[in-house]
Amino acid sequence: MLYGARISLMVAVISLSVGVVIGSAVGLVAGYYGGWIDELSMRTVDVWNALPFLLIAILAAVTFGQSVSIVMTLLALVAWAGGVRNVRAEVLTLKTRDYISLARIAGASDFRIIMRHILPGVVNTIVVLATLRVGGLILAEASLSFLGAGIPAATPTWGNMIS
Repeated sequence: MLYGARISLMVAVISLSVGVVIGSAVGLVAGYYGGWIDELSMRTVDVWNALPFLLIAILAAVTFGQSVSIVMTLLALVAWAGGVRNVRAEVLTLKTRDYISLARIAGASDFRIIMRHILPGVVNTIVVLATLRVGGLILAEASLSFLGAGIPAATPTWGNMIS
């Protein structure tokens, strides 16, 4: 029982880590630059959130077969869109602060402003969002394994144990 829980948690944490890095980067860039970059990234998130995850996962399992790497990739693709809007909203509020304007006046590059001044203000939001997403990703992995579209049956995971 504990080994299956360890596998499910490992898959969820690795997928979440990849998804959070990608989602945070997209949110930081979209919020900081705005304009067409912001519109394009937000419409991409809208389209991605509108797609049915289980249907795509079953289709991927039929097309590519069952493996841990495919499940992790699918879960990372689910996890990236969850925090983009929240990170973007935080960046929109932080970029109007005086210390950002002073950094811009001092000649700091956009990359330096994002990494040294905005990212530390967004880390709390990212940690909270990541913590809230872990349970959902574990349930998604268990659902995929239960339906036969997740991790192969020889590997003990929560979904495989239930089925």
